[in-house]
Amino acid sequence: MRIQDIINESEVGEQELRSAIDEFMKFAFEKLHINPPYPELDLSYDQGEAQELHRTGSYEMDSNVMTIYVRNRNLVDILRTVCHELVHKRQHERNMIDAGQNHPGSEIEQQADAVAGYLMKLYAIKHREIFQ
Repeated sequence: MRIQDIINESEVGEQELRSAIDEFMKFAFEKLHINPPYPELDLSYDQGEAQELHRTGSYEMDSNVMTIYVRNRNLVDILRTVCHELVHKRQHERNMIDAGQNHPGSEIEQQADAVAGYLMKLYAIKHREIFQ
């Protein structure tokens, strides 16, 4: 069974999904020079919450928790969201984020989008399976 089928059907395949995300995160930690403590990963299957909040992920700086919405999403899109939020973790480490800067089109959001897109392309060179 493909990871995407598991994501769409139920939470039973969360271990497989977490494993794929963990492998990607190791790559991203190295490329982004992210320092421990590494963020805690919370996978959310609450599609209603994602739609209500108009987002696919978040990084809470104070608690160092990254929430990623995974229901009915392709693996490559989930990993891009993980990377986007890890860029915010790195921005936080470098004191680049001020309150109120997280609106669409802001400099920090543009940087997170650009870096996530770039790193996804690098990762995909050796991991074609992320395109399902």
